[in-house]
Amino acid sequence: MLKIDTFILGQLQTNCYILSSRKNFCYIIDPADDFIFLSDFIQNHGLIPKGIILTHGHFDHCLAALALKKIYNIPILASTKDLFLLKLIKKSSEYWTQTDYPTLPILNIDFDLNKTKNFIFDDINIQVIKTPGHTPGSICLYIAKSNILFSGDTLFKDAVGRTDLAYSDKNLLIKSLKKLSKLPINTAIYSGHGPKTFLGQEINYLTNLF
Repeated sequence: MLKIDTFILGQLQTNCYILSSRKNFCYIIDPADDFIFLSDFIQNHGLIPKGIILTHGHFDHCLAALALKKIYNIPILASTKDLFLLKLIKKSSEYWTQTDYPTLPILNIDFDLNKTKNFIFDDINIQVIKTPGHTPGSICLYIAKSNILFSGDTLFKDAVGRTDLAYSDKNLLIKSLKKLSKLPINTAIYSGHGPKTFLGQEINYLTNLF
């Protein structure tokens, strides 16, 4: 059985998730900007991190990733299609938040999620769904056994990811959303910002976009 702990972190109110198993192993999904808080939580709950998963390369989702990688000697899992954004996270953060966050650019991805369709966490299969549009390397994580989707900034409650950025693509986002709309309607959606929702609650909204 998997457990999900949700934390809202940073100026942009980013959702960070710690996905843990009954054996106390965990993955950190989109760690935002607070490695101190997250490492304290991990230590206080006796968790054993296995990796850091980034749904995409925007700074508000991954400023703490490098510090957590070094603290726990764990890999960063993300799509190499967003590596160009990870290399710019410090500059992007300074531009958008006017804050000098103590981090370095992420120059390498340890496990390329663009090249895998799934991976196993304990005995749970986690499917990697490529959902470009908001960014070229946006991905979602789908756990069929638990009816869970971590959607990053692709799909929110009553909203979808922005596509007005130079590297965004509205047509690709629509294709990605069509792909997600085929999942079971009782799929719980844990997005990059905002409250939890269910696919069934978003179907009408999505249909109007297609």
